[in-house]
Amino acid sequence: MSTDSSHRWRWLAFAAALAATLMDLLDSTIANVAAPAIRDDLGGSYADLQWIAAAYTLAMAVMLLTGGRLGDMFGRKRMLLIGAAGFTLASIACAVAPSVESLIAFRASQGGVGGRGLGGRRLGHGVPPPRRKGANHFLAGDGMGTGWGTVSPPRRGLSSA
Repeated sequence: MSTDSSHRWRWLAFAAALAATLMDLLDSTIANVAAPAIRDDLGGSYADLQWIAAAYTLAMAVMLLTGGRLGDMFGRKRMLLIGAAGFTLASIACAVAPSVESLIAFRASQGGVGGRGLGGRRLGHGVPPPRRKGANHFLAGDGMGTGWGTVSPPRRGLSSA
């Protein structure tokens, strides 16, 4: 494999790790945005709505360190792909949840598989060449925060219309 081809694949892998991080950021807050619609469709109390949001975050927090260790043991790429597939299936289950209780359970499973897959997102920390380490940290940290702040206000403005 040539150096140019290897260089392109490294940045593609890094972009995939950043996309997984952005997916986590969006999904951790989406239940709060959708809470009124969820309450209208499925019913439930305000406590149920809090559990819908908290189940994801709690399961994610529990599985994040475990996911990192599994990534060390079985490969970060493999765990990221398994986590993304499980996250997608859990997202589909959330979309078709027939009740508030099942939605809470599906959100917990979504957070769990997301934490397991995103625990390996340190994949991005070794992907760009070492001379690009500063750009890597900017994109993974400050750049992601800036990106979220940039996307968030217009999104809120459109959703409240």
